[in-house]
Amino acid sequence: MPDKVLFFSVVDDSTQHQQFVIPFIASALITHPNASCEVRVPNPPQFFATFAKEFDSLIPIFKGRNFYVGPWPNELNTAKFKDQSSPGALVRFLCLPYIKRHSCTYISDIDMLFINDILPGHKAIMESTGFPYTNIIRPNTKRMTGCMMVKSKEYYDAVAPVIERYLSAPESIYYPISKDEELLYRLIEESSLPLPDPTWSDLYRPSSSIHTSLNRNIDMDGDWRESPPSWGLTPEKLQQAKALFATPEWQAMVFPKAYQENILDPIRARITVGEQVR
Repeated sequence: MPDKVLFFSVVDDSTQHQQFVIPFIASALITHPNASCEVRVPNPPQFFATFAKEFDSLIPIFKGRNFYVGPWPNELNTAKFKDQSSPGALVRFLCLPYIKRHSCTYISDIDMLFINDILPGHKAIMESTGFPYTNIIRPNTKRMTGCMMVKSKEYYDAVAPVIERYLSAPESIYYPISKDEELLYRLIEESSLPLPDPTWSDLYRPSSSIHTSLNRNIDMDGDWRESPPSWGLTPEKLQQAKALFATPEWQAMVFPKAYQENILDPIRARITVGEQVR
């Protein structure tokens, strides 16, 4: 039986961030036939009121597939916690998924656009390292990176006691929090899991998706290894995005207007330019 993967993310109550929820779900389910998807928001009724027609477009397209938009844990849905920097990014590491029975879980930024099957690359790395997750330590820091694949049972069994302790006494691990990546480092450090070798490079945390962050440059400035963070729109990724956009499921979707203008239109424009150059 093929491995099943859960795509998991959390957002805050910003409409700018919540506009990514629908394409996150759609791209994950289209590119991964055995996947499910779960996104947590602070106020689900408010989310469904704002994105009613967009969410409703998912239902007939992915009939029989498992996707869920639900609330933050009550312990974290407080004004004090929401005052932290990037609260949604923090909650994804402190929230146990509601959807179960998946061999792997991909804990992700909400603004990832999935354009291919990411599971095989991550599985190969976990088999090579023996770790139940794929991640690295950022050079000269005590920070992990923000997206990672985990073996669901092994990872969550190890971090659940640490999460429970944190929720009851945040100062016991790290509070106040400045970076979600620092919190993740502390969670793993306090658990029974091993930390990555500090010398491990990006090869140990593959990124074959498009990171459509509004805080990143759309285009790469020179060599990707030296340029500021960008969407990583390589020719190969643009072709994979073109194939995603051509699927009947994607074409039947309704997306937020701001997402169309700020994310999809720039990608389509670069696909067109690339085809004119070839």
